[in-house]
Amino acid sequence: MWFYGYNWNLAENLMPYTKVRIWGEDMPYYYRMGVIGHNNEQDKAWSILGPHNYIMARLGWDVDLDWRQLLREYCERAFGDGAEPMVQYYLLLDKTQTHAGVESGAYPSVPLVLDRRFVSEAKKLLRKARSAAKTQVHKRNVDWFGQSVFMLEHFHDVRDAVARGEYAAAMKHYDAMMAHWQKYLDANPNLVSRYGHRYVETWCLKPFLEMARKYTTGEYALLHQLPEALPTQFDPENMGQLMGMHEPAMLEKKLRRTHTYGSTWDAQGLGPYRDGGVWYYDRFKLESWKEGEVVGLVIGAVEDTVHVWVNGQYIGMGRGYFTPFAFDLTAHAKAGQENVLTLQVIRRGRLNEAGLGGLIYPSFVFTGPQLEKVAPAVEPMRRILPGGGRGEKE
Repeated sequence: MWFYGYNWNLAENLMPYTKVRIWGEDMPYYYRMGVIGHNNEQDKAWSILGPHNYIMARLGWDVDLDWRQLLREYCERAFGDGAEPMVQYYLLLDKTQTHAGVESGAYPSVPLVLDRRFVSEAKKLLRKARSAAKTQVHKRNVDWFGQSVFMLEHFHDVRDAVARGEYAAAMKHYDAMMAHWQKYLDANPNLVSRYGHRYVETWCLKPFLEMARKYTTGEYALLHQLPEALPTQFDPENMGQLMGMHEPAMLEKKLRRTHTYGSTWDAQGLGPYRDGGVWYYDRFKLESWKEGEVVGLVIGAVEDTVHVWVNGQYIGMGRGYFTPFAFDLTAHAKAGQENVLTLQVIRRGRLNEAGLGGLIYPSFVFTGPQLEKVAPAVEPMRRILPGGGRGEKE
């Protein structure tokens, strides 16, 4: 029996992450269970993966070694007199991951595990390490191996701007985040993942930010951002339309509220509802919008199909994991009156196992020039592969 796995976070490979404890505890366990070897896929992102790569390699030959001592040995060689604060940094990262209480992966869960407080504590340890290091090589190594903390800080800036509905600012923070990645890739091509940027650039973050900026700037203006927590109805058998769950009257019922882009289904204990549908409702007025003007809706991202109604009238659907969609609500929205928006999100494709579910990114109502289509064209589903590549259409 052999063990096969991955040596990085499959859902993303740009933020701080460590497997020092995972390998330190798991590999002796595998050995005791009779496993005779291991095969772990690797990525060249040494500024993130270096210490646990070393621990994995050493334990592969001798499972009786102490992973904490191996971590210290690695840090002494890499950071010289700056070793002790770097050991404390990796132990802090390990402790934060271990006790986060969040099992979901991918970018939406990163702030739930590695919050601003972690960033602050990690930066203090990195400053201590750089100050203590005596040689320029060791100081450089502290900068290199600490770079993911500053990448994480950029990502928090993006998320905070998104939560405020400031999408132009969010795009600027995103550009700063990717410039940071490029800086270290240019410094040494083995420091950061060449492929990790695919997640954010091709399907995980950038498409949403670009669409959100488009429909909130220039000729377009933001009218209403849907609240982060919404009235929710679960529909595991996808029978909701037959039961009238799309009707505005559903808001008169006592519905539970669940978090959307601010949390994950895993973190909210909603794992049993992974299959089937979920319905969200929002009530709002368009005080600054007048009859005759175009009013649209952006759905930031869902897992992985969304159907849209406004005031009980069906608008259309969009399908695609982490794909933003734009809908034209003009024909059925009411100016100066209460409007009820109903969203049915159905998980159909099993494209990922990240523990997300439902609405993944913010959604908002906007006004501006006429949209080309009332609802997006539905594309065939694709399987998302490790590294962010897209498989064949399904």
